[in-house]
Amino acid sequence: MIRGRHRSVVETEAGFTLLELLVVLVIIAVTAAIAFPKTRGESGALALRSTAVGIAAEFRTARADAIRTSTSRSVMIDVARRKYWADGESNAHQIPAAVEVSATFGNSGSTALATLSFEPDGSSTGGRVSLSAGKSKAHVIVDWMTGATQVDRSF
Repeated sequence: MIRGRHRSVVETEAGFTLLELLVVLVIIAVTAAIAFPKTRGESGALALRSTAVGIAAEFRTARADAIRTSTSRSVMIDVARRKYWADGESNAHQIPAAVEVSATFGNSGSTALATLSFEPDGSSTGGRVSLSAGKSKAHVIVDWMTGATQVDRSF
């Protein structure tokens, strides 16, 4: 009876078969193939949203500074270099490569370097920044009379 209780080491080892491991790898590969293309499209929309919000914040800050200091303030958008900044700032904000940008301010039309100015009374030269990433679009619109900034988006 004692002899029946002892088994060899090979019989009692637990583990996974090669077939089980291959099934798990196939499941992981299928899941990754479904998930990753979806996240790539979302990153463009996320870059578009953050760029639109960032540009609008720059406009609002420049308007508030113009009113507070009683001096004109400007925000420049360099479409060619894909950057935007307010006058007096040492660092420019980079526009992501996934985002297409065009800017039209006041009577200047659409140019490579567009400047939007805010006056001490809060008014501005007015204009629009158009952004797109894939099928997603956004417009940052500045009213010339009030200087109010709004983001019109269709993400």
